[in-house]
Amino acid sequence: MNKIAISLFFVTVLSYGMEEEGLYLVIGSTRNSVVKTTFPTQQLWQEEEADLSHIKTYGGKAITMDIKKSVISGAKHIIGDASVYQFGKNEVKAAYFERLPTINMYKINVEEENYLGNCIKNVGKAMEKEAKIEIEWHPCLFLVPEKNINEINTMYNEDFNQRNPFTAGLFIRLVILAFELACRDSLECNPAQFYSSQFIDCASKFSKKIKEMICFYEKENMGTKALLNNRLDEEVKLFRHLICTEEKVLLASGPTASLEKFSKAIASFLSIDTHDSSKVGVFCSFKQDNELFSGILYDKNLFLSESFLNFVLSDVAVEHNSAYVKEFMKDNGFKDISIERTTSLRNGRKNVWIVKGTKA
Repeated sequence: MNKIAISLFFVTVLSYGMEEEGLYLVIGSTRNSVVKTTFPTQQLWQEEEADLSHIKTYGGKAITMDIKKSVISGAKHIIGDASVYQFGKNEVKAAYFERLPTINMYKINVEEENYLGNCIKNVGKAMEKEAKIEIEWHPCLFLVPEKNINEINTMYNEDFNQRNPFTAGLFIRLVILAFELACRDSLECNPAQFYSSQFIDCASKFSKKIKEMICFYEKENMGTKALLNNRLDEEVKLFRHLICTEEKVLLASGPTASLEKFSKAIASFLSIDTHDSSKVGVFCSFKQDNELFSGILYDKNLFLSESFLNFVLSDVAVEHNSAYVKEFMKDNGFKDISIERTTSLRNGRKNVWIVKGTKA
């Protein structure tokens, strides 16, 4: 038997085996167990204790799926996009979505891209009755510029959230004011000089949610409330600077660094007035006043995506968007839907939000 015939025979047998057993999917995994020890995920999710190889997941029957190949040679893996992949009818026995991005940042019109929702829809169509779905949910953020701040009476852009239930659409200036109210004893300027009473009231209510989250983080040994508030205040100041100036900043240590390390970096950040985005996210050097500075270049989008600010907003958004998510799951053929912060049964991450459901 020649090599081509042997290969075809192997693929046929493998496919037949999958059809007989069905698919136990872990979507969004390359089986890569090497994790970055970064703040705040190291402290809260305790990823160093998680098993992301999925060798034992679903009793060893797990087939991972991602747009990239598996890092474990020979492990069962599908290279494909779960939002469009063609599964067989009733082929999926169970599915775990491992912190898949909720929006596709590679799309031009991100606002209309409910990526995680599209993946759930597509996989759900191939699930047999009573099959279980689990979604490790960490909302991406979509910050919306306010057209008329005096008309805003909610923290969230509800039209956006209804279309994109797994993503948090928030108003930028409300976010900044809410964090300033939550993290500072007093403000430098009276908000009433700039904002309407309903705008301030909305930010004030949201700041209470932020304070509750900070208390939770303190209990989980992420740091004291004073340290965490200081960290958020530092990030908000820098984020406001990035939004107002449209400049980029050079940081010796980015927002995923420890509390102490980031505080040192932000105390001596360098503003870079450039429209060139090719070096964003890259370690580089700039000369200013005959002095050489080195670090990672950040624009407002990269800084926000890596920030503790982002992490807090995502956690708070889960509570708000849960009703939209449950409605979405029900509309797409699932029952017995629940959302809770727990330890993942599939990879062992601690304190993650899990959406569970059963195919109706």
